[in-house]
Amino acid sequence: IEKLSTGEADVKQEALDMSLNLLKELNYPLVWSNKTIAIQAIHNLLKTMKATKKWAEKNDKDASMGEMTDPRLLAITRLLAHVGYNSYFLERIFLSTLGICHQVNLSLTHGKNDLSGIALVNIGFMSWAVLKEDFSVALSTIEKSLAIQETLDPQYEGQARWIAYVLCLYWNRPFDNNIALECYKSAMRVGDTEYATYSLALAYVWLPYVSGKPLTMILRECPKLALHFEELQQTEPMTSAKMYHQMARLINSGDVVQQLEGSIFSATRDTVSTGPLLATLHFLEGELLILSNMDLAAERAIRDGDKYQKLGPGVFLGMMEMFHRGIALFAAARRHKKRKYRNNANKIRKTVKQWIKDGNPNIEHYDLLLDAEHAALSSKTHGLADKLYQASVESAKKIGHLMHSGLCNERYADFLLHAHSDGAGALHQLSEAARFYGEWGAVGKVNQLKLQIEGIGGKDVCSTPTEPGSSHYL
Repeated sequence: IEKLSTGEADVKQEALDMSLNLLKELNYPLVWSNKTIAIQAIHNLLKTMKATKKWAEKNDKDASMGEMTDPRLLAITRLLAHVGYNSYFLERIFLSTLGICHQVNLSLTHGKNDLSGIALVNIGFMSWAVLKEDFSVALSTIEKSLAIQETLDPQYEGQARWIAYVLCLYWNRPFDNNIALECYKSAMRVGDTEYATYSLALAYVWLPYVSGKPLTMILRECPKLALHFEELQQTEPMTSAKMYHQMARLINSGDVVQQLEGSIFSATRDTVSTGPLLATLHFLEGELLILSNMDLAAERAIRDGDKYQKLGPGVFLGMMEMFHRGIALFAAARRHKKRKYRNNANKIRKTVKQWIKDGNPNIEHYDLLLDAEHAALSSKTHGLADKLYQASVESAKKIGHLMHSGLCNERYADFLLHAHSDGAGALHQLSEAARFYGEWGAVGKVNQLKLQIEGIGGKDVCSTPTEPGSSHYL
């Protein structure tokens, strides 16, 4: 089962079926009926979360669980972990929830085991992602779970920390790749190649991208990572690295493209079947759209909605995906005056404000730019919109987010041109946008902006480097 769990979707399904059958042989049938699994999962989650909160509120001495020693229960716990893991990748979130709930209940009732830390981290995440509990509840549960993990066998330390940060803690803490490298070291010390590879992808691909660092790193590191992951027979992170590499190559080319198609990865040629990879594909194609055509990005946002969040629930990259959707929807709302765009954009704006309230330190400029777009919809608040656009530009620049520095300037230019007919101001902001996009590495986007500048009547004022990573942000 361990070996099968590292394979493609059909192999993961085989591992899941084996786990469920073995649970029955151990007289521990997990599922009452496939027809009622959603009800069973929610019922168990509510019950388990109540017990977990009661445990988390205890002081360290009273929260001691004791040790699980019964061989049958230890075997059941390990099988439940496989059910939770493989079900998540197969987009069977209710079955995954059920497996994790049973793991936690066994730990709280019969004592901790090597997998208790991971199970408690997962239940903390699910309290927020599934039950919509206050984020502080998930945060306190996960922090206490990681403390428990430190008392357990270090075999699962890297995995527990990776899950905690990717699915929860990065929503509340700075994007620090030192954490990812610590996860890598923890996993490598015990020979956990799966989460070692995921940690490298986190450190050298996901975090640099969501932080708006120059695309140089992705273009440099992804080929090496993909080869390394292939040697380790880690298919999932290998495919993810190839997808990011292909996207970075397309953005760095001289053209503006809308689909993830190329020699490294092709959405039509290369099949992806697991939830996380489908989420990655959806995210990266959305990134290409936001850079190429706001109208198409808005239509996709209406059509697909929270598709990314359903395919990869909790993954911190979802904050960037949702922000970009919101910007596209607001742009379409101002351009086409249709309520469907405005209503959906405002839902995203409200969600981002809740993230700010929950303590997310990475997204001040998200909030400012969405507020600017909202204020730009009414002529009565154009003065406020102007100030908010300027504030969003400064906020993105302050944290060195090159992509979003370009995006904030680009949206400000659009506002100045169409709301104020201020061609000179728009030309300045477009040239700034081109400069930041160029420093990020988006050569095709820079060429697109140059055409806009020429269309307004400006000269080629974009003294923009075409090689990413040339700015002082490095």
